[in-house]
Amino acid sequence: MTATLRLVLVVLVVMAAASVASCSCSSPSTAPNICTLPNPPSGCGAACSATMPCRAGTHCVNGSCTAECSPAHACANHATCSADGTCGGSLDAGPRADVPGIDLGLPSVDLGPPPDNTCAAVMIGTQLATPNVIVIVDRSGSMGTNDFPPGSGTTRWQALETALMAPGGLIDMLQGSVRWGMVWFDAPRTGMCPRVPTVDCALNNYTAINNQYSTLQPGGGTPTGEAIDHVVTNASTIISDPSQPTIIILATDGDPNGCNGDAVAGMASTLTAITNAHNMNINTYVIGVGDATSSNLQQMANAGIGSSGSPPAMWWQPTDTTSLSQALSTIVGGVRSCDLTLMGMIDPTQACSGSVTLAGTPLTCNDPNGWHAVDATHITLDGDACTMLLGGATPLLATFPCGVVVM
Repeated sequence: MTATLRLVLVVLVVMAAASVASCSCSSPSTAPNICTLPNPPSGCGAACSATMPCRAGTHCVNGSCTAECSPAHACANHATCSADGTCGGSLDAGPRADVPGIDLGLPSVDLGPPPDNTCAAVMIGTQLATPNVIVIVDRSGSMGTNDFPPGSGTTRWQALETALMAPGGLIDMLQGSVRWGMVWFDAPRTGMCPRVPTVDCALNNYTAINNQYSTLQPGGGTPTGEAIDHVVTNASTIISDPSQPTIIILATDGDPNGCNGDAVAGMASTLTAITNAHNMNINTYVIGVGDATSSNLQQMANAGIGSSGSPPAMWWQPTDTTSLSQALSTIVGGVRSCDLTLMGMIDPTQACSGSVTLAGTPLTCNDPNGWHAVDATHITLDGDACTMLLGGATPLLATFPCGVVVM
């Protein structure tokens, strides 16, 4: 038996095997129903259809799972109880052994050969990576400077907020495929340092981030290292799914000076914090939105990806809102990928005997614009196929011959 399943990026493995409970939607409605009796099968009453089969022990009748028999409720006339809870033919067409001399007169039913429990094909579910992206925003006093670009009257703070939070912009557009989180940091004149209002990573997080952002204004010092330490220390809370790729985007307009205002110590603690994050497989990407020292930005960018500086890591220092938006998009685009986790295992050496389709279009295996197998549990879409997937094309269907699937 083959079960059909539509995928919208995240689905379960569907095994086309006879051992899976069937959806026998043509069962007569007048058949006995034991679902109303004591100790009914656990699947009784569940919704069902041709693409949503019932659990073992039940079958589909008029859109609802039911059963005529179970281990606790035998069929009448010694008929057999099948795996889907239906009563088959009599196994005793002759005289009843327990009632001598009585012949029920029931015809013998040929049940045929036992079911073939091998499958013709298996549809494997896939899960697209949904990265955690934590934006760390500098809210020091200098972020209120009106020079983005010079003479525009737009502050660095306003430009960054617009680039991130504009309706239809980066966070809004990608909130269904990126787990966004945000941390704003400064060193207040009094009170605990650092001050780090935080929105934990989550899908569909635009409203929560926007509501918090709108309550904040710049005004304080630049404890960059302490802010990154806050993320590292609280990673288990801030990062909602640590199995997915995670990055930090640091947007700052000045050199770190820590909670004590010491620029040398502040820079040293920042590099240590960024290195600690990298050691947890969290890379940091640096955007300068003001007049931070270039050499400091380069050192932070190098530490962010674990580079010794040869070659130097990329960092960005845009001068207007448009180029700032482009820098953010470039960074996020780099962490979004078309690597797909299979909800099952395949033999990668035989993967090309399977088929992968996207939005109804067959994709070619080992093609620059198709797909390829990475290992037993991962495939990757390439080129045009990847662009379609990241653009929201659905469904993605991956089907493999039974011999390719590792049971």
